[in-house]
Amino acid sequence: HQAKMREVLVKMRRVRALVVHGKLKSGRAARIELTAPFKEQMRKSLALRDTSPWKGGSDVPQDMGVTGEWLREWAQNRWESLLHFMVAPGQDPAKRPEPGWKPTKEVKEQLKSAMRDGRPLMQEQVITAAKITEAGFSFLLKPLRAQVWQLLMEMMHRVRTAKGHERADALVTCIFQLSFCTPGTGYSYDNLSAGQQEFVTLLGHFGIVYIPANAKRRFYPTHLVINICSESGPLTRGAAAPDASADVSQLSEAGGARAGADVQDDGRCIMVETNYRVYAYTSSALQEQILRLFTQVIYKFPK
Repeated sequence: HQAKMREVLVKMRRVRALVVHGKLKSGRAARIELTAPFKEQMRKSLALRDTSPWKGGSDVPQDMGVTGEWLREWAQNRWESLLHFMVAPGQDPAKRPEPGWKPTKEVKEQLKSAMRDGRPLMQEQVITAAKITEAGFSFLLKPLRAQVWQLLMEMMHRVRTAKGHERADALVTCIFQLSFCTPGTGYSYDNLSAGQQEFVTLLGHFGIVYIPANAKRRFYPTHLVINICSESGPLTRGAAAPDASADVSQLSEAGGARAGADVQDDGRCIMVETNYRVYAYTSSALQEQILRLFTQVIYKFPK
């Protein structure tokens, strides 16, 4: 039990949820203290129904049609379009899950920048379009929760490298706050510091938050980030929020066959014969493009 506890403490310390005074070694005493932002949000989650860290709902003008269900579908299409771009950057944007979506300069910079291990997810080519790397392919095969966490960690790594630890620590606080937000509720940029405003704007390019085109001073956290700091079960309709959508844990299942983005099991499968002929049953454009990375498609039949 002590080994398991130390493992949990190390993980919480890594995401700056607690501070350890001393060393986490067997036989050595250590004083453990939760960080102030995490402690405050934990208190709210235990004592209140609305755990939102900022004023929202009636205190902030809400956009017509922006519901929890709509946000879920939009965020899912945006995230799948991002993965689709990583696999097939040169393909017609009209064929992506979010038809017509093109990665912004910020998205391309994030994908092509070196990660903490020195490897980018995509690599620029001299003549052809950018190409997915081995690290990028490993990213595709991770569960959705792991994908989002990795992207957030890489964003903070870039900020820490360019602007220092204090600026990055403020973003950690922002992620915890976003995790406690209410699905389908808009929040004002005025609640954020200048650095957090830049961070939330960047998250909007990836579908982690939604920023209305006609109201750029408010944002809506999506299911990609809500409850991401919690291992609890998904939010459901009729529970805490009548318009609530499930959190990221509902969508992330172990196994790379889903490429981290599919929601339901509709009979998709892959069969490989001893002569290396491959049969794939799927309607996912993303999975089709992944297959094209290591197979030659001879026939494609209608649904």
